[in-house]
Amino acid sequence: MKSDHLLPIGLDTIHFETKAWISEIKFFHYELSFLKDLIDERLDDTSSKGLEAKAIFKNVENMNKMLSEEVLGNLGQHEKDLAKLLQSDSLEEPAYIKNHIAFAKEVQILRKQVQVFKAALFDYLKEHPFDYDHDYITGW
Repeated sequence: MKSDHLLPIGLDTIHFETKAWISEIKFFHYELSFLKDLIDERLDDTSSKGLEAKAIFKNVENMNKMLSEEVLGNLGQHEKDLAKLLQSDSLEEPAYIKNHIAFAKEVQILRKQVQVFKAALFDYLKEHPFDYDHDYITGW
């Protein structure tokens, strides 16, 4: 028998948490795409140090993007599994909750990897500022 709640107690929290993770990972895709373009456009290709830095950043960016795509796909399946669980009469599913806890750890690792990548890129860019024309930026 189903409860009076839209979702069984605890599963509503899991649902909202999963939706938040999906949203966060989609934003990672947006950020990583922007940073990839920045790397392609701004890192120096004329020196061996610049080429080395660019290769490192591109590898990290590609790894993060691949991982976030994998996690995003798995979270989508996690949501589908929740829908199936809700259609059944089972109000508790220890395996599903255990799986959710594993996703929490995976998303935390992904979040940390993206932070480390961005910090490294920002540190590099701080040491190698862009050349720009101040008058062009201000419109004067």
